[in-house]
Amino acid sequence: MNALSPRVQELLLHRTGLITEEDLKLLSEKERTELILELQRLSTLDFLTGLPNRRFFETDIRRLVERRARKGGVPFVIGMADVDHFKSVNDIHGHKVGDSVLHVVARCLSRGIRPEDRVCRWGGEEFALFLECVDNEKAFEIAERIRASVERSLFVAEKHGKEFKVTISIGLVDSSLIPLNMPPNKQIEELLFFADKALYVAKNGGRNNVRSADGPSNRRQWTHQEPVPIEKRKK
Repeated sequence: MNALSPRVQELLLHRTGLITEEDLKLLSEKERTELILELQRLSTLDFLTGLPNRRFFETDIRRLVERRARKGGVPFVIGMADVDHFKSVNDIHGHKVGDSVLHVVARCLSRGIRPEDRVCRWGGEEFALFLECVDNEKAFEIAERIRASVERSLFVAEKHGKEFKVTISIGLVDSSLIPLNMPPNKQIEELLFFADKALYVAKNGGRNNVRSADGPSNRRQWTHQEPVPIEKRKK
């Protein structure tokens, strides 16, 4: 908020309830515009991790999928990442430490992608990735770099001060699996479906790994199965 005027910063930092008409009367027209733009920006963010939230990600992905159709199939890869055994982290170390884990994982994801890529907090301990203009091989390299970065991170348990580590599993799907003539909403639905299934395979494959939905055999195998809900997956 450094670029905002002092009165707007004060209002955002210290206002505990809804912003009222009386609050707005205290601001100049320029300050009201600043406030509106800042509130719009904040509405697209996840407050814990600072990453874009799911709502913003889904809107952004739809725009990029539509652009792909116009430009004749610019390749991209969607990924779903999930922190392994996260429920145990919260149960053993407490939610404050769990929040710290999510914050560090988010930082590893943000630092591991390229400027043209996107990452968001999808929900709970799950994150979504959009890797632009890449094939599955390059996306795998990026995802593996992120996975290794998380694995190297150290956390401290508040109760006894001992260090511990966490890992993540990542599932990827290449846009080439989905026909270009499919409606954008359906393309996104299918891509997220296959990315989620690839993540499930990574979980069942021992966790702390990257798996891809990269071939027709996988597609046939998964077409008639529903994605496993997050709460029922192996953690």
